[in-house]
Amino acid sequence: MNSVIYTGFMLFLWAVNLLNGTGLGAAYRTTEYARILLALIALLFLLDKVRKEGGCYVKKRYFFVLLPLVLIFVVVSVFNGHGMMGIDYLWVFLVVFILHNTRPTTATLRLVGMAYAGLGLAILFIYQYTDVLKGWNPNSIAMIGLFSFLVFIIPYYGVRNFRSVVMLSLVGYAYCFLIWPTDSRSCIIAIVAFQVN
Repeated sequence: MNSVIYTGFMLFLWAVNLLNGTGLGAAYRTTEYARILLALIALLFLLDKVRKEGGCYVKKRYFFVLLPLVLIFVVVSVFNGHGMMGIDYLWVFLVVFILHNTRPTTATLRLVGMAYAGLGLAILFIYQYTDVLKGWNPNSIAMIGLFSFLVFIIPYYGVRNFRSVVMLSLVGYAYCFLIWPTDSRSCIIAIVAFQVN
């Protein structure tokens, strides 16, 4: 069951990442809805933890790390004239909490990696060969490609057999080829660097 939850959650994050900061995302308020959904999912995990453990306790060391982190987000935002905007970014830490509680298997990581690779290549292909994404920021498209590639290589970390090297090389080459028209040299360098390591 955790594998299904993890896979669905990761695909949801990919879609949010695609729409975040775009006119389409702003029109449909996808980021706001994602925040609400993440808060509800985190609450469900928290309630499940309380049910299983008979309570919910925060270790002192976590408390003394997280409280200053929240204060820094708020104080820096206020001092820079952005009001309480810093709180808007704290919801991202819910992602860490949710992923920590799913505990995916290696097979699940491979499945998610392949899905991300396919989705990233599809977006890059659509951007380069169709007019569907015309007007989108090329750097944003390249970053979506890089993000997808980085998630794809996670299950291959430390694996150096012939099959995995060939797979990484082919997918990495395809990404470099499709990212090239976006003129994002940093993304191409990152993909090549992660393949070499």
